[in-house]
Amino acid sequence: IYFMKVLLALAVMASGASAFAPSKSLPTCHSRRACAVCSPSMLSPGEPFPADVATKLGVKGKSAVVYFYGSDGSPSCTKEADAFATALPEFRKLNVDVVGVRSDKNAQADFEQRYTQRLVKDTNDEMRQALAIKADLFGALPGRETYVIGKDGKVGLVFNNQLAAEQHATEALRAARELSAGRSVEATAGGGGLGQLIAENSATLVLAQIVYFSAVLAWLLATR
Repeated sequence: IYFMKVLLALAVMASGASAFAPSKSLPTCHSRRACAVCSPSMLSPGEPFPADVATKLGVKGKSAVVYFYGSDGSPSCTKEADAFATALPEFRKLNVDVVGVRSDKNAQADFEQRYTQRLVKDTNDEMRQALAIKADLFGALPGRETYVIGKDGKVGLVFNNQLAAEQHATEALRAARELSAGRSVEATAGGGGLGQLIAENSATLVLAQIVYFSAVLAWLLATR
């Protein structure tokens, strides 16, 4: 039995090593226009935002900001919602609609009632899947992604950052102002999703590997 546990632990450690390894296909920012922060999304600036998703959100033919977040009431998602609520008057001056989107499973009526921006439920994550928004932390967290869309239905900015929740409102407002003035959006500096942040930070990567392997070893010893 112990021998089988050793084999299982080695298999888990091997899979964990590949999960923590930097990906060779990490997305890169476009220099010509904003990919915003390097984003794991399938959408890029200049491409049309899916018309069916825009229709579901009520933003088809409108200038809009659409931000996808994880869950009503979580600390980081609350900070993001607060940031968009604070910036909402500025978005309205630009005639830009602001819509927050979360899974119907993570929606709370009392949370929605606290905010003046529209919050939409994504039934069975259909819209998230249509946009191919990748999860962070190896699938544990829904990706935090914001889109700025012009009246022509084209994406002006894609911003993905799991850790800097409040920055989504800042970057979206900056992009909305640029688009309103008829200028293309300049790329912003920073890191993308949490998985990408780990992959690009060697010190964090080493620490994550040490913690991961230590946990597997501790489990192995405890069950000996």
